[in-house]
Amino acid sequence: MQNSGVQFLDFGLPPEETTPALPGAYVRKTANGPLLQLRFDPASGKHLLNHDDGAPPETVRPELRLPFERSLALLAEQWLPLPFFRFSQAGGFLNGPANWARMRFTPLTQPDEDGCLWRITLAFDTQRQETDPPALAPDANDVSAGLAFALAHHSRDLDEFLDQTWVDGWLRDVFRQQAAARERRSENALHGALKTFEYQAHYLNLLTLLGERLRLPTIRLIADGPQAAPVPVDLILDVGNSHTCGIVVEQHAQERDGLKQTCALQLRDFSQPHRLHQAPFDSRLEFAQASFGPENYSFQSGRERAFCWPSLVRVGGEASRLAAQRQGAEGSTGLSSPRRYLWDEQPYSHGWRFNQPQEPMAAAAPLSLLLNDEGQPLYTLPPAQRLPVFSAHYSRSALMTLMLSELLAQTLMQINSVAQRLTQPHGNAPRRLRQIILTPARRDAETGARTVPPPHGRSRRSGLDGARLAGRRRAAAAGDPNGVGRGHLRPDGVSVQRNAGQLRRRQQSVFCRHGAPGSPRRPARRGAAHRLH
Repeated sequence: MQNSGVQFLDFGLPPEETTPALPGAYVRKTANGPLLQLRFDPASGKHLLNHDDGAPPETVRPELRLPFERSLALLAEQWLPLPFFRFSQAGGFLNGPANWARMRFTPLTQPDEDGCLWRITLAFDTQRQETDPPALAPDANDVSAGLAFALAHHSRDLDEFLDQTWVDGWLRDVFRQQAAARERRSENALHGALKTFEYQAHYLNLLTLLGERLRLPTIRLIADGPQAAPVPVDLILDVGNSHTCGIVVEQHAQERDGLKQTCALQLRDFSQPHRLHQAPFDSRLEFAQASFGPENYSFQSGRERAFCWPSLVRVGGEASRLAAQRQGAEGSTGLSSPRRYLWDEQPYSHGWRFNQPQEPMAAAAPLSLLLNDEGQPLYTLPPAQRLPVFSAHYSRSALMTLMLSELLAQTLMQINSVAQRLTQPHGNAPRRLRQIILTPARRDAETGARTVPPPHGRSRRSGLDGARLAGRRRAAAAGDPNGVGRGHLRPDGVSVQRNAGQLRRRQQSVFCRHGAPGSPRRPARRGAAHRLH
């Protein structure tokens, strides 16, 4: 779906014959490269080089032989450029686009349900290119003509692609870093390997696995139009202090049951992109950028905004894992629950940092161009005060905005993903986010904190929140204004209840165990823990 952000396709390498028995064999086209792929002839036991002009294959002695297992181990968990070019059944591959697709191979510690030990993640930047020539990304003509895109995995189709400076530099740098770290190669050994174009051989091995083991389908971009009217989609979002969950609801004109086409909100894990989280996830937030490879080489190609994820933060299990792995100590990189700090609108004096080894300031385009230093949206300020971020001192209240921006970006990606659309009616129609059902925040008169009241005056606060608030009120009435007596429910006693009956029983049990001093030990009336004054 065009202009739907970054879209992912997930595959697993088949468990049987995951890699070819024979190593990949290559020879240089010229002394300056690039490499050409050789085909093994079982009848003669020799390697043949096919020619594009229709001449008979030439018997050639390989200059490089590299096992596929070695290439997988060397380039695992690395984003690499993917040659997914315009394709015509009559004329073969056409020119470009060169910078709109990425690939990543990830080993699994345990076989998945299909027995695969490797996961392959393909990422596509669906942003349409508006300038000429359309050599880096798809353009309007590609979409309107329904032109197909396919994987080019034969070396004869990759000469121009591999000769591009940004592609060659990307592959060289990844090879140098991984060979030094994983194979402990010396500087002299690396220099010799680069001269023989070993980095290209490993890369071509991975493309061969994609082309011959997976046989990837062709791809077409779909646009809005009279023949494919957008399907409206609603997002129902419940943000809690400890956990958050969401539901995506599609509204089809022919369906009478508006809640029939539903699914849980999914979160793509960008530090482990082969993972999808769709259970109720942690409300934790962590500043981290989504990376799809070295940005300097992508910028060098001439496309400045390729694979630009609009959010600054990660949410849920990925955020919790990043927080546990943090090594630096300068500034802060995240917050356990933005909802708990909706009352704090003051600039955060310690400043916010990205969760990276160098811990740079937590500011990056495009979102940092829409906020000021305190996290206030620029459109809400007078024109003279609309200055973008210079130092990331966002208030803790503003972090809720950043959290919601990440959830919205994930939602827009999910509803237009191939995997999601094919499970719903009208799978070829684009999806449009129509509305977000989210209870608004307001200040509680007694605690000074912002709470989230539900529609029609009924509160949807969790059993923990209601019990804590009621305990504080009883403690204050008993002369304990800090709420540290028996009327305070400690956070370490929290258990999330997903069943309404269990939640009511939990509330009654909480009130029986944590009544105010001198209060009778009786269950609270139903709903008492939810009532706000």
